Amino acid sequence: KETAGVMMIAYTKKAARAFSEQIKNHKIQKTYQAEVKGKPEKAKRLESVIDGKNAILEYEVKKYLEKSALVEVNLITGRKHQIRIQFTELGFPVMGDPRYGKGNVNDTGLALIASKLVFDDPWRSGNLVTIELPQDKRLF
Repeated sequence: KETAGVMMIAYTKKAARAFSEQIKNHKIQKTYQAEVKGKPEKAKRLESVIDGKNAILEYEVKKYLEKSALVEVNLITGRKHQIRIQFTELGFPVMGDPRYGKGNVNDTGLALIASKLVFDDPWRSGNLVTIELPQDKRLF
């Protein structure tokens, strides 16, 4: 509910099965943009356990601001609240996150946006489909 950006919705059971299979096999590339409190390393792979399951993401800082940083995040796995939890564990909570972190309040709400999805077209295998948020809707 709190994260903005692109979303995939299957309108048929056949499509839902096809996309579920890609999700299960980590075949859908999910890219997010976030503003995090503080100044994390320029790039890093984060690995932890969330609800008993491995949680892996990779991030790269795109711009350092005065008290925060704009990061691009590529999810390797997709756990509930994964980005928010892992950045809080690292000591750099997502700005505006009402659930995780401290001292990360801002005026605009949760600074986390799903910016891009890349997946295999289930009806034309091998044909990658890219859905991207328009530039004016992105953090950077």
